[in-house]
Amino acid sequence: DNDNHQNKNKNKNKNANKNIDIHKNKNKNKRKRKYNEMEMEENNMSNNSEANEALKNQVRILQANLGVERRKTKKMKTDLDQKDKEIIYWRTRCESMVNQISSVLQSENKE
Repeated sequence: DNDNHQNKNKNKNKNANKNIDIHKNKNKNKRKRKYNEMEMEENNMSNNSEANEALKNQVRILQANLGVERRKTKKMKTDLDQKDKEIIYWRTRCESMVNQISSVLQSENKE
């Protein structure tokens, strides 16, 4: 009867130890998972910061290109304004010449 009791206690202890081991493994796995998750998150963050840097560089390049295009556009507008002034000048001059010629012709026709 005493042997039977001792065997039961041994089995209880074995089972208790098994449960402790199982629990330890669960915690160990939890810690591993958590560590892996943190590592993945860290990698994502560094990837994100690299992607952000790349995007910032693209924005800088686009801003520089935009500046160049604005300057070109401004110069083209200045050139067009200059051409408009020249056109107005020559149109006025031509109209003036035409008026002079027609007045000379009219005066000749009167004579």
